[in-house]
Amino acid sequence: MEPFFGLAVLTFIGLLIWAWRHQQRVRAAADVAWRYAAEELGGTFTPAESDWSPPIPRRIVATLEGVRVELDHYDTGGENSTTYTRARASARAPEQLSITVDPISPLSALGTALGFQDVEIGDRGFDDVFTVKASDPDVARVWLNRVVRERIVARDGFSFQLDKGRVVVKAAILLHDYERLEALAWAAAAFADGTRELRRTWRRVARSLGGTVKTKDDWPVLTVELDGVPIGVKIVERGEGYDTLATAQLAGRRIAELELTCESRARSRDLQPASGVVLPEGYQLYGRAPDWAARAMTREVLQLVDRLGPTWIRVDAQRVRVTWPGICSSARQLRRAIELCATLANGPGRDAYR
Repeated sequence: MEPFFGLAVLTFIGLLIWAWRHQQRVRAAADVAWRYAAEELGGTFTPAESDWSPPIPRRIVATLEGVRVELDHYDTGGENSTTYTRARASARAPEQLSITVDPISPLSALGTALGFQDVEIGDRGFDDVFTVKASDPDVARVWLNRVVRERIVARDGFSFQLDKGRVVVKAAILLHDYERLEALAWAAAAFADGTRELRRTWRRVARSLGGTVKTKDDWPVLTVELDGVPIGVKIVERGEGYDTLATAQLAGRRIAELELTCESRARSRDLQPASGVVLPEGYQLYGRAPDWAARAMTREVLQLVDRLGPTWIRVDAQRVRVTWPGICSSARQLRRAIELCATLANGPGRDAYR
């Protein structure tokens, strides 16, 4: 009996030594991967420390495209402890915006079947793999642009959450591969700045017209001058959604007041219905001087209206305002709105009160 007991003890000790050495090898391999990923990302690496209570996890901190991203890992503790790899970042997002992106699972499929609403992005390859929840579906579709979606797909298996200006990306796995760590960092950075591609589009339009773009309240603001008319474009809140608004300053010009709208009636009670012009379907025209309002609807203006689809156009003594629904991420639509403002400011309605 004693030899058997001694053999069992030696076997147990051997297993402990093997487990300890295996753990050390795993830890060393993870340190190598995390250190190399930090170097590739241009960041810093802090190795794990197990002598502290609680243990300090290994960590990478890097700044990617202006976003500070922190990668680490943690254990949930308890009998069935699970290790998670996590990425965190501050989001360039409105405080009230929340978006979650999770890989589709039997549980999420059940939630959809029970009527829990998902946001469809419009990318079949993405919508078939991920389920999206958002406080504002329209903003979510802009936020999850092509670049963000591609980087999320590269980190399939991770859950992405944006809430109260913070991003957390995590999965129940300890990553040991530096390429997967890099992909995780880039995905978190992209998800934290979903308006980046929007700002790029607006800047591209501004540069082509000699204008500029600044950021206000996390949204781009475009300023340009076209045909001698100063024009600004910005995102404005509308109830539970957003519109894009282009405004042209008339700088001394006097133009007959008018409204072109697809609403049931004019917002101003002082304007009268105008006739004598064929408008795009669903639109009504009103003016203080209806004949002048009709003259302002030139063929060029009507073509731009038909292509842009504005909800409301207002011209008064000081400015032209053009509003169309949603957050505009189309360079073509931006140019059409700017051209429409300039055309109305310089059109037949000019100097109507002389």
